[in-house]
Amino acid sequence: MKKSPAFILLFCFCGTILCGQTKSGNLFIDTTGNIEYNGKIENIGFSDENGLSAADSMIRIDTISGAAFEKFKKKYSPKIDRDSTRAAWTDTSFTVKFKNISTAFPANRICECTSFSYIGFLKPLNLFLINSVDMKNELAYMLMIDSNTGKSYESFTPYDEGTAAVCISSGNTYLLTYANTTYEHNQCVLDLLRINPQNGYYRLQDVMQININNLNINDLVWINENSFALSVREEVLSEDLSKVLARKYCLKIIIQK
Repeated sequence: MKKSPAFILLFCFCGTILCGQTKSGNLFIDTTGNIEYNGKIENIGFSDENGLSAADSMIRIDTISGAAFEKFKKKYSPKIDRDSTRAAWTDTSFTVKFKNISTAFPANRICECTSFSYIGFLKPLNLFLINSVDMKNELAYMLMIDSNTGKSYESFTPYDEGTAAVCISSGNTYLLTYANTTYEHNQCVLDLLRINPQNGYYRLQDVMQININNLNINDLVWINENSFALSVREEVLSEDLSKVLARKYCLKIIIQK
């Protein structure tokens, strides 16, 4: 699948941005929003790089040690309940319940069709996380469903493999997703959303999409509300193009306000 020009959030209710109560996490519709991607886009390591200049960049990237990454990882709590018993399972599907509604999703299918996989439950926002991959139409997205209202939105990825993870910052300020691709190129994309409380509700605001060439993300953890750490694998061709050179290392990305 080709890399899309923007990491687009497609909401299940057209022309709206989903919002929710800060106390309960219930999602509601804020009709003042729209579905256009309004965040900044930063492209790193591409030959035709057209990202922001260093002066305009919203991020700073530093290399850190593996030991430092593991220290951050021990302190970080992903707040995702991966207990599969929140869903009802059969051999071919799983069902999640929200309020008085139940929805079944086909699972464990290897075919030219849409297949769903249960990721877990994001406690601070009361969201079921369900990954969807449509091989026929080369489409993949993370479906986030409010457990109380059944309202949902889809966070799309430009890659066939689907969203690898959803990570919320320790203070519930940001929501971060990332995806990798290995089919055509070794690349990754990160999408950063800010969780903005507004008059007793919260609004998800596009902040930034980061596209990185020659890297796949192995793991991601938040350090604090303004920075997160990545464990990555880099693959590049040797100068004579005879072999692939690979190395693993860790990065710290700081959000510069």
